[in-house]
Parts: sequence; C-alpha cells; structure tokens
Amino acid sequence: MLQSIRNWCVVCMLCLVWVCENKELPSILDKYNNSRSTVHLLNYAAGSAASTNAYGLGRPEQTTSNSLSPIHTTQNAVGEDDVSYVSSDKFTVSTTIMRLLLGRTGTFYLVAPDDPQCPTVVYPITDISGIVDVPYNVTLNVNTSVFEVTVDTMNPGSCVIHFNVSNDDPFGLSNIYVRVEVARNEYVNILIIIVGWTYFVAWGVSCYPQVVMNYRRKSVVGVHFDYYAYNMLGFIAYCAYNIGLLWIPVVWEEYNDKHPGGVNPVQLNDVVFTLHGSALCLVVIIQMVIYDRGGQRVSTVCIGMCIVSGVIAAVGLILTLKTDILDWFHYLLYVSYIKLIVTLRYVPQIYFNHKRKSTIGWSTGSIVWDLVGGLLSLVQMFLICYNYDDWASILGDPTKFGLGLLTILFDVILILQHVIFCHNSKQKDTESKKYQAEFTLLEKDEKYVPPAKV
Repeated sequence: MLQSIRNWCVVCMLCLVWVCENKELPSILDKYNNSRSTVHLLNYAAGSAASTNAYGLGRPEQTTSNSLSPIHTTQNAVGEDDVSYVSSDKFTVSTTIMRLLLGRTGTFYLVAPDDPQCPTVVYPITDISGIVDVPYNVTLNVNTSVFEVTVDTMNPGSCVIHFNVSNDDPFGLSNIYVRVEVARNEYVNILIIIVGWTYFVAWGVSCYPQVVMNYRRKSVVGVHFDYYAYNMLGFIAYCAYNIGLLWIPVVWEEYNDKHPGGVNPVQLNDVVFTLHGSALCLVVIIQMVIYDRGGQRVSTVCIGMCIVSGVIAAVGLILTLKTDILDWFHYLLYVSYIKLIVTLRYVPQIYFNHKRKSTIGWSTGSIVWDLVGGLLSLVQMFLICYNYDDWASILGDPTKFGLGLLTILFDVILILQHVIFCHNSKQKDTESKKYQAEFTLLEKDEKYVPPAKV
C-alpha cells in the first residue's frame, strides 16, 4: 500500500513538471538547433486607425503612410519568443533577451520612431567585452524604420547590449537594451533542465513518506515539532527570494548590477519546489494538530527564533520601502538566509533520535529522497556555471548552494543514526530471543531447579 502511494506521488510530480514545461519541452530541440534568431517583417501598411496586434498591444494612429505593421516573430536560437513591437515615438527592440549557442549568430531588430529628427546611425556597445561581437555602428535601412543588429558569439557568458547616445536623448535610445546569454553546449542546457526537475521530484517526494506514515499511524510521536516549524519558516523565506529573482524585473536588474554578466541562478523548478514544500509542510503541521502528539510541543526556543525572524524581516521590509539602505534584491537575499539558518532544523531531530537511541516514527525514506535532491541541486548549479562560464553565480545564490551542502551533511548523519540504532535494536532482539529459548529448554529439563526466591 505504501509503495503504491509513493508511486502515485512520483506520477503526480512528473505530471506537474510536464504542466510547467509543456510549452518548452516539445520545441526545445528546435530552439537549440536554429542557427540564429529570425524576425519576419510584414510590408508597410498605409496610414490606418489604431488597431491591436496578435499580442494584444495597441498601435497608435499614424499620420504618415510609413506606419510600421506589427512584427511577427519566430523563436530565438535558444530561448524565449521575441516580443512584437510597433512603431511609436520611442525606440523599441524586437526582443530583450537572446539565448545563443557558442559559435552561432543571432539577429535582433531596433525599431526607430516615425520622426524626421530620428538618428540614422546607432552605435551598439556591450557592458562586458569578449562574450559577443556587435557592429561598431548600424545604419537605418533605406525606406524603413528598422535597424538590423547582428550578434556574433565569442565566449560563453552573459552580457547586455546598450546603445551610445548623446546627452540629448528625446527618443529613449538609452532605455533600450538586449540581454544576450551564450551557452557552451546545447545538450548541457537540456541536462540542466532535466537535473533541475529531477531534484524537484526527489525533494518533493521526500515530503510524502512522513505524511503517509503519520496518516497510517494516526500519530506524530517520534517527529520533532521544531523540525517542521523551522522548515515552514525556511520555505516561506526561500520562496520569497526565488519568486523575486525569477519573476520580478526590478529584483533581477538589481542582481545583474551586483553580478554583471551573470546568468540567473534561480530556475523555475526552484520556485515550484519551494511552493510545493510549503504546502506539504503545512499538511504535516495540520497532522500534528489532529493526531496523537504524545505530549510533544514546539519548544520555547523555536517559538522565539520564529518571532525574531519575523521581526527582522518586517524591519527589513520597512527599510526597503522607506529608505535607500536596502534594495529589493538584498532584502530578499537576507530573508533567504533564514532558510539557510533554519537548515539547522535537523539538529533537534538528530538529538531526539540520539536521546531515544531509536529512529522509530521518523521516516528514513524521506531522508534518502532528501539526500538525492541535495546532490542534484548542487549538480544543477555546477552545470549552469560550466555552460555559461559563470562560476560567480554560486556566490550569487549562496542559499541554494549552502542548502544543498548542509542537506547532504545532515542527511548522512540521520542515515547513519538509522543504521546504528536499527542494528543495535536487532542485536538486542536476537539476544533476547536466544535467552528466552534457552530458558524454555531449561524449564523443560527435569534436573532444572529454579533458584530460590529471596
């Protein structure tokens, strides 16, 4: 029965992975094999009233006959779809991010405003040299409002392409940028995705054996309450950091300022892992409320640490909102350290097992899956560093790196505890049975005389 439940858990995890990645996996090989990003432009249309393109972006009314039709795009060599842009009073680009393979060439388009004062020559520059090569200058295409910019890859890494402008910039050219990420190998990129979702499945499944064991026993005796209190606190903090760095532009921009040329160390599987872990941790906490606790409770020290962590997070939020002392990236980074600190949640459980000389009530299946997840999370980080030649990203996400290392350390200790205590328990059972068998034989022996009672 337990094995069937575990199998269903794995199936559910894999279905969740497919739902999250279903738009990316079917076309991933096509993305990697394309030699360059392509953009298909439609013919110019005569002046027309405002309309809406396929992406839901409105097109303002044009007073000239050279209004630019919506740009229809195909996918980049490695990565996201290009964004559709239309002519306006400011410069725009066909994409803000390009993911290319080393040795490949990509192209993006700079769309100029419909203004006779608009510059006809632009000068693209990169913030980090040696990663990509861009033309010294780009001239406006004849009879069009489009600059074509070709990007040649040189070395793995990440950089941002800007455009040189004079002090007077009425057309917003200084606000235009294109981020380029150059990968060393296409198959390593695929491996990064596979390893990332595999570690998510491993860490996700590690939550279920304890839930199932508690349900079957209708008891949480043997589970240290502090462990899950710290776990819930850590998941909330780490979830905030992952969501911020992956989905909130201002946080990513601040991270890029601190780590120029670095790739984002947070992947989609990191966010899904923290959300899923928080939900499962909440389920165990509910079980602690409704099942037999055997007199167990959350310690005063744990309650105090949770309150202190909440106060520190609240004060940091106020400083971020009201002052310039903290920006959003550093605030979320410091909050994520809570997850790293509460990884010490294993210590109460380790001491609890040592004090009882037993691991009964504690699911060792959870520890095995947890150990696998910790190993794979580190493997994914090293693969990203290798493929983008960005070893500094380990320091860019110290929480993920430290979490993987500490998880491996404590899981090994818990597994050794289970092996030692289980061996001692079996040895005691064997000696007890042997003594009981000898005593039974002695009782049946006619010559046996029981000792006199004192």
